[in-house]
Parts: sequence; structure tokens; C-alpha cells
Amino acid sequence: MPFNAGQSEPANPFLRTVMRRPLKEAERPMPVAVVSRSHSLAPHRQVAALCREGLIEAGIKPEDLRYQVGLSELGEWMNFRIYFADTYCFIDNYGQRLDLRLECFNSVDGSSRLVILFGWLRFVCANGLVIGETKIEIRERHGRGLELPSIYPTFRI
Repeated sequence: MPFNAGQSEPANPFLRTVMRRPLKEAERPMPVAVVSRSHSLAPHRQVAALCREGLIEAGIKPEDLRYQVGLSELGEWMNFRIYFADTYCFIDNYGQRLDLRLECFNSVDGSSRLVILFGWLRFVCANGLVIGETKIEIRERHGRGLELPSIYPTFRI
């Protein structure tokens, strides 16, 4: 949406407002961020759907997948995880279980890049430290060149 001081006020030519859509009938749209005009919006639902579709197209059965979604309070940041069946897991040399999974981090407010990790991963702490072997890693800036179909992952398991 335009970034302005009010409906009848002129819009800032360099910035846009990212609005959160209402989740319930009683809610109204709410601004969650101000971004540059070159910012490309990558909606959370679309990013998650493309990741899931890529896995299914690669031959993974949907019933073998488990999902987890984390959202910030206003929905401007997302962490989407797809866990694979236990048959894809293994125990490392330290006795730690590593799960094959797809991790996706996305923001609609420009605070971070779109990040998609695919591999055997174990998160060590809340600050994002990851241990494991990543087979595919995508990091895309939310700029003019971001085209979501281009992140459609092709997985070979």
C-alpha cells in the first residue's frame, strides 16, 4: 500500500507500507512494515506452498511429511519446517539424531532474506545456529529480481 500520512495525503514516492490482512471478521488491516519500492513481497503462504509442491513433485508422499509453522505476533516473520519420515533420519557420531527436513525463513518486512535450507539438520540454540549437512541452500534478497517460481526447489533424495 502507499506510505502516506493519511488517505488524502500524498504518498512517499520511495516507500510502501506492508499491510497485514485481517485474520478474523472483527479485525481490520494493520500496517506491519515500511519497505522500499524495490522490495518484492514473498507471501508466507506462497513460499510454503512452493516448498511443499517441490517435495511432492520429487516423489515424496504428502502423508510422510509433518509440518510446523512459527509466526511473529503480527505475522511479518515466518519459520516453516517440513519434517520427513523417520526413515530419512540418522544418528551422528556424537549420538545426536539428525532429521531430514526443509527449513524456510521468510519476512515480509524486509528484516531478513528469504532462506530455504534442505538437509539433515539439528538446531543447537535459539539464535539460529545449525549443525548438520545442508544439501540445498537458497538465500534471496527481497529485491526487484525475486521471482517466487524461480525458488521452486528441485530435490533429489
